[in-house]
Amino acid sequence: MSDPAGSRPRVLVAEDNPVSRMILQGQLAAMGFDVDTAENGVEAVEASARNRYAAIFLDCQMPEMDGFEAARRIRVREGDGDRTPIIAVTATGAEDDFRAAGMDAGISKPVSSDDLDAVLGRYVESRRAAAEPAAAKGLFSLRRIGERRGSAALVRLAKLCLRQIPERLDSLRLAVEESNARRVEEDAHFVKGTARSIGADDFASRLDELERSGKADDLEEAGSRLAAVTDEYERLERDLRALLAEHEDAGDGK
Repeated sequence: MSDPAGSRPRVLVAEDNPVSRMILQGQLAAMGFDVDTAENGVEAVEASARNRYAAIFLDCQMPEMDGFEAARRIRVREGDGDRTPIIAVTATGAEDDFRAAGMDAGISKPVSSDDLDAVLGRYVESRRAAAEPAAAKGLFSLRRIGERRGSAALVRLAKLCLRQIPERLDSLRLAVEESNARRVEEDAHFVKGTARSIGADDFASRLDELERSGKADDLEEAGSRLAAVTDEYERLERDLRALLAEHEDAGDGK
């Protein structure tokens, strides 16, 4: 197993949602960490076997292998050796669930820098920078990304949202039309993760209602709930495009 390269401590972020992954990666980088990423639990387990990390952040709900199972497998491999701090990143879940899987702590989405500061201060000794102020809600959080990481980063993130969210909403609409409860739950959960990561709380709340409907296999009101989701996204899209227009000239436009 290799040690982290250079003087900066290295952490691993496992998150299947590209927007959530990009934001958490940026927060940790701004706090002085080198960051590796994984898109599911399988990749996280493999990465943890190759590298020694100062901490591992695991989203609890990921395809192929969720964060709980990934944590259990990492702990089995570690045995009685050095124990890597494992932090659950989740929109739901109880502390008992984290502990049972071998995780040390949990932080909630959207992840604030205050929460990161607290958990890193407790579990990671080799801190490199003081925490940033707590992330602002709404699209002001994206403005702060532009201030801290430049307009190019904001443009990339806004364009990713504008591409990713409609694609997944199309899948969600089809799932509702086909009364496919499992896919309603999965698609709503995915888009909700993006919404919470950028602070779109009203949009996330509407998606949460749909996710719960799918999880309960009760789609009786799914049509009206989908309409509410669509209305909220139209407002969010206008705000995103307005913010994008402010920064696109300064960004790389990619």
